[in-house]
Amino acid sequence: MTEHLVLKNGTVFDPMNGIDGEVMDVCVSDGKIVEMAHRNAKVIDLKGNAVMAGGVDPHSHILGSSLN
Repeated sequence: MTEHLVLKNGTVFDPMNGIDGEVMDVCVSDGKIVEMAHRNAKVIDLKGNAVMAGGVDPHSHILGSSLN
């Protein structure tokens, strides 16, 4: 089943497109950013929250559990 979302009022950070903290709506359909929202899209108000591309957590423990 395709999920449609509107991430409303989020503070968007997108350096690839020169957007640095602009409050705007982001429309998502089937996991991809789209230009227009689907008429049945679920709206999530992100006022006061940041929206940015998926981050990767580089945190790791090289020795892992071998020390425990």
